Amino acid sequence: MALRFTHINNDISDNTGGVPLLGGFATNNAYVDADKAKVDFITVTQAVDLDTMESRINSLDQAVVLRGSWDASAGTFPGGGTAQAGDSYIISTGGTVDGVVFNVNDRIISILDNASTTTFASNWIKADYTDQVLSVAGKTGAVTLVAADILSGTFADGRISQTSVTQHQAALTITESQISDLSHVVDFVSNVATSTILGRATGGTGNSEELSAAQVRTIINVEDGSTADQTDAEIATAYQNEVAFASQVEAETGTEATERRFSPLRIAQAIAELSTSGTMYSGTTTAISSTEIFIGGVATTRLTIAASSAVTYNVMVVGRDNTTGDCCAYQFRGLIKRDGANSTVMVDTEVKDILAEDNSAFDADVAADDTNEALIITVLPATANSTKWSATVEYTEVAF
Repeated sequence: MALRFTHINNDISDNTGGVPLLGGFATNNAYVDADKAKVDFITVTQAVDLDTMESRINSLDQAVVLRGSWDASAGTFPGGGTAQAGDSYIISTGGTVDGVVFNVNDRIISILDNASTTTFASNWIKADYTDQVLSVAGKTGAVTLVAADILSGTFADGRISQTSVTQHQAALTITESQISDLSHVVDFVSNVATSTILGRATGGTGNSEELSAAQVRTIINVEDGSTADQTDAEIATAYQNEVAFASQVEAETGTEATERRFSPLRIAQAIAELSTSGTMYSGTTTAISSTEIFIGGVATTRLTIAASSAVTYNVMVVGRDNTTGDCCAYQFRGLIKRDGANSTVMVDTEVKDILAEDNSAFDADVAADDTNEALIITVLPATANSTKWSATVEYTEVAF
């Protein structure tokens, strides 16, 4: 039964017979004329608990209500400090506020009235929508992928069967004509022989070649049989093969310029020759000028006079012009001394004998060198032809 409230003479009656339900409104002013029209619109079809109705109506205040979009890059939370509990906003521009990162399409929801614009905790919650999958390979809904949907990426080995690879092997074969930049591609190699290194011995740029051991040694400049861990015996053998032993003549004359190996016998022979023949000087001239010759032909090597000593000498000098064959020979005898400091001088006049001359333009001299504290020998050729000189100095020394 529908109950309809009717206002009659300041009373409220139901629609069953006009029995007053609430009376005396005019007496206590509980019901005013302004409310008459409102009451006429109230219809109740069953028993209603008004307290429960009030509670349910109040709960609507906690519903989530979309208020619009929010630019998180602005740096403050939305609502201007008046956002009510349940107000929500969709992030239109990403940003970070109060240490919380917001991305486009995320949601932010107020959890109390008048939510703060600067503090996230206890004022707002974030609903993250950015990780939701919206589509797969451009498809939405219940998606089923086919091969054509996968355009890029890498498959794990276990995802591809051997049969799948085999049936496409011919299509995967790459020819040289398909490679646009051969200078950056290693040649396709197969069936390389044992003990073979790929490289290129042929001049110019080109394909790789199978190199022999000899070709590899040539490229890296290594001799056949070379090792990186040679023994002492192997090193000694290599040295002996490279440097010859000195002969007796070479040991006694001391004029050989090529490197030689000396045995104890050869050293003894050289010493014996020096003790009998004296100190050997040698040199070659190619211009008509007075030129100094040196011990063993080594520049600046002279017979040095020791401090506080005296040396008597007998010098034999011989020279030969290699073009004309003219020769000369001289003998010098004398005494040279040096004091305790650095003064080296001849004592009296030395004796010089011209033993023989094919050309009187030849000459030689023996003198004291006070600068180098030594006995020096100088020679003068007759021509500018190559002229070879040798001198033997025999001397006896006394020193303190």
